[in-house]
Amino acid sequence: PIGAKVDRWLRDRKGNPAVPFGAYMTAREWAKFGRLLLHKGKWNGVDVFPGERLAECLKGSKAQPAYGLNFWLLKSRLSQLKGKVPQDTFMAVGMFTHLLYVIPSQDLVIVRLGASKRSSLNTRAFHGPFLTALFGEARFEATPTTDTPAKDPPASAGTSASQPTGR
Repeated sequence: PIGAKVDRWLRDRKGNPAVPFGAYMTAREWAKFGRLLLHKGKWNGVDVFPGERLAECLKGSKAQPAYGLNFWLLKSRLSQLKGKVPQDTFMAVGMFTHLLYVIPSQDLVIVRLGASKRSSLNTRAFHGPFLTALFGEARFEATPTTDTPAKDPPASAGTSASQPTGR
């Protein structure tokens, strides 16, 4: 319904698409997906999925408050960015440093595609300067807690995407 085209899907041993991380798409297609998330499951006013389902995906667990269902939550007290970054920011982190930020309070979707020399990205080192460039001062601060400090998401967490094919 949103007109997104998937170049290819990674599949499991039984041939099923690996939905949480296996879609290879261009930045434009990921932006469509981000827009669908931004509008809580609506596309041009039409319900594609219930907004309550997305709300469930954006709840951290007791074991990992910084991570919902396939989304990293910047509002979590374990991975909270202090400063001017909107606290409703959430993101998907994919392989090869692909990032999808959704910031509902700013009506903003940001897609970052790019291969690094390594297949992982030190997300704390990247997000701080990147978000500071967008919103002003932004820094990671640990909140005193008895919980284990949050770790950077693994490279395979979230979504993956392909480079634009030029087609």
